[in-house]
Amino acid sequence: VALDPKFERLALARGFGPVEICSVPDLRVLVTLPASTNRAATFGCWSRDGRFLAVRGTEGYHARPTAEVWEVASARRVLLVPETLWASFSFHPRLAQMVAASGEDSVAFWDLERGQILKRFAMGGRAQLIEYSSNGEKFAVARQVGTKWVTSVFEVESGAESKVVTGPRFNSISWVQQDRWVALIANNEVHLHDQKTDETRLLGHHKREARSAVFSPDGRYLFTGADEQEIICWDLRSMERAFSIGLQSAQLQFRADGLGCAITTS
Repeated sequence: VALDPKFERLALARGFGPVEICSVPDLRVLVTLPASTNRAATFGCWSRDGRFLAVRGTEGYHARPTAEVWEVASARRVLLVPETLWASFSFHPRLAQMVAASGEDSVAFWDLERGQILKRFAMGGRAQLIEYSSNGEKFAVARQVGTKWVTSVFEVESGAESKVVTGPRFNSISWVQQDRWVALIANNEVHLHDQKTDETRLLGHHKREARSAVFSPDGRYLFTGADEQEIICWDLRSMERAFSIGLQSAQLQFRADGLGCAITTS
């Protein structure tokens, strides 16, 4: 299940069947995206303008997953990205482009309207998490280099790298809209990297494995979810825990205008 940025449409996948695009709140089917042969949908992500939907699927536990990118209104598949481990792709915040893992040790930038690679940068290891900054000028990549996990920030134009963290394997990377903070989630820990000072600090802990991180649109709060099915709100002015949301969920999403949020419950 994946809500579009305006909370007007819901992408709904049931295993190996097609992905249905339904209206909200009446769940009327608007568009049906055909199922790929023997691939079960496991993850969905909308572009920020709601034009494209990426659906990650796999044929089985040991199979390499792939991601299909659809132009939703026309039900047209515009791109097939192979071997997309975890969330190893990200839509550009403004342009019809995507950055995604490419092979064992590089990332590629795709033009979604032409289905062509614009450029490619070597990463030194397979990318497992990729996330554009909110202005689209930078992107963060978590990958394994040799025996170490390395998370870095790169310039989109030049590919120039600034190392962020060498250490844990992160489950989530999230940028604040103002591009100062990068949230990095690993084990039960919530880390916060400051782009101005290039320092990374431990913000706090969950009881169990942390899974998600989302900044409020005004940049004042960070919401993180974990396997204990609780979402914590962190106040970024005091750098302390503000409150928790106990709705049996680890996932929160803000509406594009910042005036509403949705929580996926189990």
